[in-house]
Amino acid sequence: LILFVLILGSIVLVHEFGHFIFAKMTGVYVYEFAIGMGPKIWGTKKGETDYSIRAIPIGGYCALAGEDVEDDDLQKIPEDRRLQAKTPFQRFLIMFFGAGNNFIYAILLLFFVALIWGGTTMNPVLTGVVQNSAAFNAGMDVGDKVVKLNGKKITNSDDLSLYLALSDPTKKNTFVVEKKDGTTKTYKVQ
Repeated sequence: LILFVLILGSIVLVHEFGHFIFAKMTGVYVYEFAIGMGPKIWGTKKGETDYSIRAIPIGGYCALAGEDVEDDDLQKIPEDRRLQAKTPFQRFLIMFFGAGNNFIYAILLLFFVALIWGGTTMNPVLTGVVQNSAAFNAGMDVGDKVVKLNGKKITNSDDLSLYLALSDPTKKNTFVVEKKDGTTKTYKVQ
């Protein structure tokens, strides 16, 4: 539950911040920037905008002038500071960059995850050899790294899969493998 709230909270924060920042950049009056829903548990006012954290930690919102004309009239918000007074392109940017920020956030998260923990390995190393299979009977073993298949250089597991798929199933395949101890051996397997 805590992980769900943290993930959802970060997604909502980034999304609403997209609306917020482009509203501020285009001069739209922002009433409130809130994370969560329900009653306010913390809040502060800086400039014209109220910043708050709400009790129910799902959702959030960015209240802009121009979304409710009656509120704008009661608050005496100038016409040029309202959402509907902006150009269509400015309104598009304000609305788009909620989802646009989530897209950018996803790319940055994937980049940093790959940077810190790396990606999946594609080394053509045998992770399992079935007993009494042709590879097992030929002498191939778990941990062997395939370096050539039928004379073609193998650099990753995709190469291995491709060349096996293209090979003639009626003939033996010639595997050149690097053993765990660093020696190289050649096996013929059908």
